[in-house]
Order: sequence, then structure tokens, then C-alpha cells
Amino acid sequence: PSYPNLQYISTDAVTDPCTAATTCADCIKINPMCTWCADNKTTPGTRRVRCKLLINNQRDCLTGFIENPKSISAPTKNLPFSNVTSEVFENPATANMTILQLKPQAINVKLRPGQMETVNITFRKVVDYPLDLYYVMDLSNSMSDDLATLKGLGDSLAADIRNVTKNVRLGFGTFVDKVVMPFASTIPDQLRDPCLKIANETCAPVFGFRHQLGITADGALFREAVNSTLISGNIDSPEGGFDALMQITVCQNIIQWRDEALRVILYTSDASPHIALDGKLAAILEANDMRCHLEAGVHPELPQDAIVYSKSKNMDYPSIGQLKHVFDQYKVQPIFAVTESVFDLYTGLPQIIDNSFVGKLRSDSKNVVQVISDSYNRLKSLVQLTRPTKPSNIDMTYRVLCPGATWVDNSLQCDNIEIGDEITFQFQLTAQTCPTNTAQKDSIAITSSSLKDEVAISIEYICDCECSNAPLLNHSQCSDSGSLQCGVCQCNSGTDGSQCQCTASEVALNRNCSIDTDCTGGNGYCECGKCICNVGFFGRLCECRSTGCPDDCGGADKGVCNNCNNDGRCICNSGGGYFLNNITNTCICNLKDCADVGGTLCNGRGTCECNTCECTDTRLYSGATCQTCNLPECTGIDGTCSGTTIRACVECIYDNQRLKKDINVECRSLCSDKQLGNWETKPTLVDCSKCAPGQSTGQCSTCTDIDQQYTHRCSVTTAASSCTANYIIMWDSRRKSYFLGVQNYNYATDCPQPINPWLIVGPVVGGIVLIGLIILIVWKIFQTIKDKVEYEQFLEDSKNKTWSKGNNPLYSKASVRVVNPAFEANN
Repeated sequence: PSYPNLQYISTDAVTDPCTAATTCADCIKINPMCTWCADNKTTPGTRRVRCKLLINNQRDCLTGFIENPKSISAPTKNLPFSNVTSEVFENPATANMTILQLKPQAINVKLRPGQMETVNITFRKVVDYPLDLYYVMDLSNSMSDDLATLKGLGDSLAADIRNVTKNVRLGFGTFVDKVVMPFASTIPDQLRDPCLKIANETCAPVFGFRHQLGITADGALFREAVNSTLISGNIDSPEGGFDALMQITVCQNIIQWRDEALRVILYTSDASPHIALDGKLAAILEANDMRCHLEAGVHPELPQDAIVYSKSKNMDYPSIGQLKHVFDQYKVQPIFAVTESVFDLYTGLPQIIDNSFVGKLRSDSKNVVQVISDSYNRLKSLVQLTRPTKPSNIDMTYRVLCPGATWVDNSLQCDNIEIGDEITFQFQLTAQTCPTNTAQKDSIAITSSSLKDEVAISIEYICDCECSNAPLLNHSQCSDSGSLQCGVCQCNSGTDGSQCQCTASEVALNRNCSIDTDCTGGNGYCECGKCICNVGFFGRLCECRSTGCPDDCGGADKGVCNNCNNDGRCICNSGGGYFLNNITNTCICNLKDCADVGGTLCNGRGTCECNTCECTDTRLYSGATCQTCNLPECTGIDGTCSGTTIRACVECIYDNQRLKKDINVECRSLCSDKQLGNWETKPTLVDCSKCAPGQSTGQCSTCTDIDQQYTHRCSVTTAASSCTANYIIMWDSRRKSYFLGVQNYNYATDCPQPINPWLIVGPVVGGIVLIGLIILIVWKIFQTIKDKVEYEQFLEDSKNKTWSKGNNPLYSKASVRVVNPAFEANN
């Protein structure tokens, strides 16, 4: 049968994100909120949109036919928690029994793409596991005092640790470093005894890692292993302890770890460890293979029964990531007991290695038991799941609810857990897409580095609808030429159309599209070789739409949008004078009338609207091309007294007037700005504020169009003459320019006058004379005072003299003696 007049039934396509899907399988994948209407209600010759948001399908779909699958989860193994005590491990008959502390143990999850499903896993602590403690010690020479301390504690260490937990077994091993240069000396004598050059001291031969005692409950064997240990030595400061950790972890049978025990390695050192790639220093290029390589009889300098790491010289040190992997795999928890000098180097390890602990040893290691006790108590009360590895197309978030606390996001750890406490771990899983193989199944393992329990989460994907499982073959609604499946016809070969109503010849006649062609990305649908376009689309393949053009082509009156294949092309209304601007791809008018001389539209002060400039600020600009400046703000000239443009013009006018030169010639370049209108010189500057409103006679004739708001009276001292030029700046609101008035040059009032020389000479001469008189007067006064003092002193001395009666103190008896120079005595 043929159905003419095919038409499109409009739905909520604008707001509904689901309407592009044409099959139920596509519908449930496109968005987790989409639903499919699977009823058989159809109208011949039309195409019905069946994939919609639930609220829209509830309105249009028959009751009971809405396909809306949900993500679900259900436990497939949910055994109860064990009801036992810690003594179960002490009874040989029950020591290996399985203890259940996580439930459920297996969960099946079915995920619809984009729809989250929440899975809860509960942990209940029912027992404290027994302790297997392997003590591995750095035997480099710097640890000699620690070994002496450990030997001194050998008799009591096993008993002391049993005070921490009764069910404990001990193992012992030692490490130095790779016996290759530059890590250790390879001189034969020093290989046998690294302490050869140290007086009165003998050391054990250098080795990488030596396993000396498997896990045992016999304290005597532990004491014997410890007491028989000798210190050794190497060259560089870092040690090969990470090689030891790898072998202790992966050599399960040799170390004799118990399946039911809490497995702990106590690592002691006073130096930093060598890590991956350090082996390149000794040309060791083979990466660590994370396998067991403990063998006896392979070290030439040690006894034949000595068990050592046989690949020490062949394999590089393990990386921290490799150690984390094997610790998680074999449920081993390391305690790094290191001295204070290197403590900071190890503090970052617990952030990478789950359930690890770093303790600080005293320099002599006497607090080793306390470190073990603190670490064990923390480890046994710590519950931490390993961050699970998820499939690449699964988004996963998680959180934990610890006893007496609130939910903590992005955490899988609780501390201080006692027997009987319960913890809830919550995982939220979301599938991003359906896998290519819709039958694919994925899995996630929820494990712990300390717990023996494991939860397996199996994941399936919901990628099709239930209605797809029961097609109605050759249904009448499909013109007896197709199967009705989920309310949609799946046409047999040779037919086409929404009701399989078209023959192959009809399809070949149109040849625009086929049933497999989606008419340009879902803009329409194919019926009998012809695209039926959705609302808002047109074209042979619905490749065009009337939206998506820049600026909507300038407006409905200027042009229409003909956006084909996203070219955003506008068809302009040429009859209305509009044409296409190839730069902006919008319809505009002829812009030539809006351009100034330089070609700038509207002088950059407005927009061109069909040959007419619309000025951005009509208060400031006006004119056909916004060329006229209405107010001083747009001139670009500073019209105040500090404005340099006007001040330079004033100085030019004033100085050339002083020199009696032609102002119009000399000042044309400085005073010819287009916004600096006319200027004049007058004996007295006009004061427009004193003019009556409307007065236009005398000086006030200048003030007719003057805006008092922009009037400034100013003065400037000219550089050429040092005279003061007075001037006035006024804004002419009619001419839209500044008007400048400069007061005439007046030497007497404007310029500095020469100084009278007598005003300088007179005071100088007078000052000199006055100073001389003052000096004479001072000298005369000083001399008079001095004479007076001396006379008074004379009078005082005269009064104090004592005169005798017979003697005149002023009288001096006269006496003359005459000697004859020619007389000589005979004797």
C-alpha cells in the first residue's frame, strides 16, 4: 500500500534531548533520562517520535509500554559473618578455616550507560589475626651497634613480642647490598672479610639478601639465628634492602608464611635504600621480575646451606610500585623501623604502600619491641581496602562510614577498629558507554592488603530493551512486509518507509536517501528515498536550517538565514538596499556615506545603520559622520590652565607681541588646532560672568555663545622673557571650539623690573662703617675697664704696706767704689 502526504508530527524536540534516537537500543544509550514508547499506536504516512523524556512519554504513550531500564545490583553470594574468636587460630583443627568479615562476597551489577548504581559492602571485625613477623636487618657496618643490641635481646625478644600478641611466629634474615662495584668491594680478600683493614674485627662476607630463619614458633631457633649473625660491610651509603623485601614477600613457601596470619615484615636500617634504575651504575639493566630467587649453595664465600638471593647481580632493584604490587598480592604489611637520621626519607612510603608503617628506632635499636608493638596495634586496628582497578569505561567513586563517624569521601580506611565494629564501604558505579560487544562482562575485585576476604563485583551492560526480544513478524502495521519491534517496523528486504509502505522502485525513483541515511545528522528522516525534514530544517537532505547565521543576518528586514551544511550563509534583501558584508557575513546597507575622509566609519564614534551614522554618545558627537565635537571632553585638548597645548599657544602669542612680530605668521603652527577656534589680544580680558544675560554690546559681545562651565582665567610665566602672560580660555558652544583671549604685553606690570644699584651699594658701605664704629667703641670700653682695674689694684697694694720708723723704703744709701785697673797687688 501507498501512503501519500507524508508529514512530520512535531514533538518537544526543542527541549527534549532524546528525540534523535530512532530505535529503542539507541534511545536508552543516548541519555539515562530517555525512555522509549513501545506501543503499536501508529498513523499511516507519518513518523512518530518515540524516544522522549519520561514526562513526555507519560503523556503520549499507552500505559505499560514505556521502556525505561534501570541500573540494578544484587548479591550473588552473601554468606553471614563468621562467629568465632581469635582462639580459632591456636587450635590446629581450625587454624586454616575461612573467616568471613566482608559481605556480600559476590555482587552482580547491571549498568545502563550514564546511570549510576550504588553498591554497599559491610565489614565486621570478628577476630584478631595471629602475627607472622619476619625481622630483616641491615648488616652494613654502620649497624654493628644495632646487631649487638639485637643479640642482647635475643633471649627475650620472642617472649616480649608475645606480650604484644600470644599467637606470634618469628623469622629472620639480613641484607647488605649487591656484590658488584660500586656498591661493594670486589677485591677477593675483602669479599671474604669486608672488615679486613679494621683491627680486631671480623665481618661476614658481603651478600645481597640472606634468609636465615623461616617463620617459626620456636624462640630458641630465633635466638640461635640472631646470635650466629656477623656484621658485614659495603662501600656506598644506600643499601639493598628493597631486594630483601621483594624476596621475603614472593618466596611464600621458603619464608613459610601462614595463610591465616597477619604477615608483617620488620625492616630495620640506618640508611636509605637503593631503588629501581640504581642498578645501571653497575651495568645491571634487567628489570626486577618480582619472582622468587632464593637458593642455597650459590654464594662462594658462605656455607653451602646458606640461602641467598641468587639474582642479586643480574636484576635491578625493585621499584616502590613493584613492592606495593606484591605486598597487596600476598597480603604483606611492612614496618620500616629506621634511625632518626634517615626517618624523613621513609615517611612518604605509607602514602604509596597501603597498611605500611614507619617507626623511629633509637640509635642503638633498644626500642625495637616498642616499635613492633606500636606498629602491630595500629595494623590490627586498621581496616583499609585496596583502591580497586576498574574497567576503562566505568566511572567509580567511593566512600567509607566508620563507627561513630560520618561518611568520608574518597577514602577506604578506618582506624581504631575493635572486635565487633562494623564499617560500610560504598561504591558508586557508572558506565560511560556500552561496549562494542554488548554481551561483554567486566569485573572489579574489592581486596585488602591485610584481609583475606575478597568481594567480586561482576558487571553487565544494559544496551537494549526488553521489547526487542519479541518482534511480531510480517505485521499488518508494517504492510505485511516487516516485523513490528518495540512499536517500530523493521522492513523486509525490498521495502522501505515507516510502515514498509514503499517498494524498491519507489525508493530508486527518489534516490535522495536510504533507510540507513539519517538525513544530515538527524535533521529529518528518510521515507521512500526522500528526506522528510524536522521543523526548522529544509533542503534535499535536510541540510539547511534558518538559524545559525551570524547576528541573524542583521535582522528579519535585512535578510534571511540559509545555513546549509553549517556554512552560515545569509540571503540579503537587495530590494531594500541591503548587501552581504563578506567579512562579517551579515546583511548591511551601503557604508560609503558613513565613512570619513580616511575611510573610518562614523569617525570611530558610532555605528553605521544603512548610510546613516548613529553616534555612540550624541551628547558629545554629532554630524553626518559623528565628526562634530559638541563638548570639550571630546576635543582631546586639555582646556584647563594646566593644558600644555593652549599654554604653548599663549606663550607664542605673548612673546611675539612683545617682540612686535606678526602673530598670525609666527604662531600659526601652535595655534591652528581644529578645536582651538579664534584667539585675540586685548588690553583687558573680558569677564563674561559680569555680563547680563543676553547682553551683546561692548566686551560682552564675545560672551554670547560662551559656556561659563568651561571658562578658566589663567597665567603663565614665559620661558623666553620670564614675563607673566595672563589669558582666558572659553568654550564657544556655537562654534564647538575653544576661544582664547590673551592680555596685551605690558612691561611695567608683567615683567620683573631691574634692581637700583644704590639699593645694594648703600647698605653695604653703611654696614662696613657701622661695623668699624662698633669695633672702636668696644675696644675703648675694654681698655677703660682694664685701666680702672689696674689702678684699683695699685691703691689696694699701697694700703697694705707696713713702714718702719728708721727706714725709708724708698731710700737707697749712696755708695761708690773706684777700682784702678792699673793696680796689681804684690801678693
